Amino acid sequence: FVEAKRTVGAGIIYLTQGLETHKNNQAVLNGAERVGLYMALQSEYSQLICRHIDLDPAMDTPEQQADIITQELSLESPKVSICYRNKQRYSRYLEPIELPVPAVTKTANAEQRVLITGGTRGLGLLCAQHLVKQHGIKHLVLSGREALPPVSQWQQKDQFSTAIQDKITHIQALQALGAEVFVCCLTLDDPALLKQEYQAMQKATGEITGVLHAAGATDHDNLAFIRKTPASMAKVLSPKVTGLTQLMTLLDPDKLQFVLLFSSVSAVIPSLAAGQIDYAMANSFMDYYASMHHPQLPIVSIQWPSWKTTGMGEVKTAAYQNTGLHSISDVEGLALFDQILANLQQPVIMPVVMDATRFTPETLLQVPEKANPEKAN
Repeated sequence: FVEAKRTVGAGIIYLTQGLETHKNNQAVLNGAERVGLYMALQSEYSQLICRHIDLDPAMDTPEQQADIITQELSLESPKVSICYRNKQRYSRYLEPIELPVPAVTKTANAEQRVLITGGTRGLGLLCAQHLVKQHGIKHLVLSGREALPPVSQWQQKDQFSTAIQDKITHIQALQALGAEVFVCCLTLDDPALLKQEYQAMQKATGEITGVLHAAGATDHDNLAFIRKTPASMAKVLSPKVTGLTQLMTLLDPDKLQFVLLFSSVSAVIPSLAAGQIDYAMANSFMDYYASMHHPQLPIVSIQWPSWKTTGMGEVKTAAYQNTGLHSISDVEGLALFDQILANLQQPVIMPVVMDATRFTPETLLQVPEKANPEKAN
């Protein structure tokens, strides 16, 4: 459908009901994994007009729903995320907040057992090093996609690939600082295997009390949405959708002191999702997951901007520069991390360093206004 309509135009409305937490104390996650698609699709294909509409949970007749759809298709609005509550139309917006700077460096309990998915490289590893050096964390569980050789072979690590050698070196450095580091694989796209792996890890390490969910994947082979396959999209979605959902069922909520989900600005800024719609979908799901579970858990989804030297690489596109967002250094990012760790009141937060002359939060979540196509589907 998208390939057929991307040059001639079409209007697409994606409906959920009771997904948004706004004026809704009983949110459900049904449909959350696809919201990112319909928020971002028109940024990649300008002839399409797409919008996500979350219906009022109390709206229970087909006639009421049809009226909303008809109304939305007739609107020329740049806003892509809408919800209806008590017959009122609301749109998503960014609200600036100032988080207090922690009075002390150590905001985490040193005796906590912290699980970091994606913890053997990138942002996960950077935060592991920070937790040990600055917060004095003594017990780490680092999971990655590939298994490391037995510890007995680490003294002869030059027999392994450079990537494996680097991981072993970083882990040994953490151990030299006094941290107990347990390394494992957690198969996030296989619930049954994940349960076995988690139970084995838990038996070896004890109860997990803090989580950084930094695992993620991108598809650099097929950037265009119409060229992505179900298999390639599943590979990107699984760590942050199935993996997160299944992992959280294995954790003891009463023991958790914090759960930080590593999301992305592309989950909420449509222009930044072009070429990475599957990645935006995955991160958008995590944002909704955190919003729904925040009343019961100390959980925050962090919509990280681009990092200059760590993670998936600095973003230098014109679309990113036009947002007014700066890429952040490791020092800036870790300072923001500390602020969030010490202030878990917001379920979703976008930490930014910005150019105040170009950063306009009123329009960031919108797409350029344009006339509706003659035919809407």
